[in-house]
Amino acid sequence: MIRMNGLKKCGYLISLVGEALIIIQAIIFFSQLILYKFILERVNFELMVFLPLIFIPIVASMELLILIADRKAIKFLDMSCYIALLFFAALSLYLGGGWYFGIIFVMIGILIRIASKTWQNKVKFGKKYILILLVILILLPFTSLLIQSSVKVSNARTIPAESMSGPPRYDNILYMTPILEHYTWVPAQDNAEIEFLKATIGPSGDYYKIGFSVSCWYSANLVNNSGVWDFEPTELYYKLNRSIDTNTPVLFHMNGGNWGSNGINNDLLMELWENDSNCQFDQYGVVPPMQPADFVLLDRLFSLQKDTDFNKYREIHLKQAAGILVNFSQNYPDLFVGCSLDSEIHLDYTLGDELYYDYNPLVIGEYQNWLASRYTLVEYNSKFEQAESSFSTIDAPRDPSYGDPLWEEWTLFRQHLVQQNVELQAKWLNESGIPQNKIYSHQILTKPDDKSAYYSRCDPLETAVTQYGVVGITRYNYINPERFWDIYDLSGPNWGNFEWNIWHERVQSDYHLYLIQLKAMYQAGVHVICPNGWFEFNNPRLMIRNNTIFHRALVKFAYSIKDVPRGTSPDGFLTFLDYLFISFMNFDEFQLDFMSFTDFIDFLLDRIWFIGLIFAISVIGVIGIKIFAKFPIKKRLKPNA
Repeated sequence: MIRMNGLKKCGYLISLVGEALIIIQAIIFFSQLILYKFILERVNFELMVFLPLIFIPIVASMELLILIADRKAIKFLDMSCYIALLFFAALSLYLGGGWYFGIIFVMIGILIRIASKTWQNKVKFGKKYILILLVILILLPFTSLLIQSSVKVSNARTIPAESMSGPPRYDNILYMTPILEHYTWVPAQDNAEIEFLKATIGPSGDYYKIGFSVSCWYSANLVNNSGVWDFEPTELYYKLNRSIDTNTPVLFHMNGGNWGSNGINNDLLMELWENDSNCQFDQYGVVPPMQPADFVLLDRLFSLQKDTDFNKYREIHLKQAAGILVNFSQNYPDLFVGCSLDSEIHLDYTLGDELYYDYNPLVIGEYQNWLASRYTLVEYNSKFEQAESSFSTIDAPRDPSYGDPLWEEWTLFRQHLVQQNVELQAKWLNESGIPQNKIYSHQILTKPDDKSAYYSRCDPLETAVTQYGVVGITRYNYINPERFWDIYDLSGPNWGNFEWNIWHERVQSDYHLYLIQLKAMYQAGVHVICPNGWFEFNNPRLMIRNNTIFHRALVKFAYSIKDVPRGTSPDGFLTFLDYLFISFMNFDEFQLDFMSFTDFIDFLLDRIWFIGLIFAISVIGVIGIKIFAKFPIKKRLKPNA
């Protein structure tokens, strides 16, 4: 048998295990942050081998806190140390699983060290019990991670393999088409850049094709032909020729709406934009002011109402551009990947959550007709407790009140307005001759309970569904792998992600996370992925050309799936280690979007029960030690035991 200093050694050992976990997590976390923030686009990531040196102060600070708690034994000042540790534990829920488990281990170690002081010479404690206690404390926190990861792998869904079987064809090929918007307009130079792109993120294979994607500015590229405005195809033909010259598949983002005007660079677009009747009104009847003509329309957005003059021209010019693409697809069927619709069709939200759109008079008239198609006047007055004499006199509610039946009805209509706009553009492309399976919507993927998506932008995922095409999304930052199956459930194994990038300081340089997201999309049946962007000068965080970590992930992914029909290669599926990595790093859905202090507080409050549980265990442990200390044990150890 040994004296209680054996128990104290056990406490020290457990604390050291916790510190080791903290150090591991800290190295991962700060390496991600520093690698991205300071050396992205400057040096090769693999050269940064000295980063662990910066964690010496972290360990020293943690040990200082431990020594304070250790020296104070079980006095009341202990609680301040515990509160500080609990704060670190709460913070670790945001930063990553290693911090979280490390803090728990440190706390357990401190409790044992305090107990060893209080119980000294009062109980017997054998070496084997120390080992048993140590093993239990080490295994318990990780058991849930192991079980959770195993369950996720065993329950993982896969797309029907039989639908993808057979020789290579459009339906069973995965297309990787980075967004390439910057051109020198010198054919030889631009062709060389496309070849460099393919060589950098390749290779291609029978069932995996590397291409590029570009915008077709169908509202911006116009020409006035004797008073008639037509689509001007010079730029479109130039981009098509780059595909032909390099034998590279190409996808076109049909951008001519609010995010695709490419600035106001023709007189027709300026005239339409200056006319308030073509724009979105807030609930006070105000249209946002004009901006410089070379800006993308961030605030003053065109109305989505189908009968505005802008939408009439939009249909004409989209169909003219689509006719050229149809001819291209007939002559080069293997090079035409398809079209995505206007990027992110939604109502205005850029001026703050307190403003709601669209109260354009034309929209109010369509709202009245929409209500008349759903209710009789008696049904409307009864359901919403109104006393209207005619649908033509009904106004949309102007005072936001979540949960109010009339406000919720107005919100459903506004979502219908967005989805209708998606549907119309897909219909125009389909009527022009582009097949349904090559027309993709392009909506923002947000979590189901996102209030901004539901009430402000009015563009939940369901607005991406169209009978004339298939579902496409925009998604930046990390997303839980299971969420991609929400897209599959709406569209089946033919959907696309038309703007994708991790785009976050914490994990912009995380090779494993890029690969995990690629696998998650692949397993859920993605057909087209458009990493954004190959060149990106306005936002360097998005630039792929110089991101060697991103390149490595794309190459690794290509080798694992390129020779097997799309979505069916087990090498491209998420593994047990992938799920374990996600859990250890504590990646939670959309967690990486949190940028403000209030969002962080909300995040902690969502997990208050777990933080409270840790706190309760700690308090009970301290109280138990104090109570035990007040009742001396009659049978003491012998002096030389």
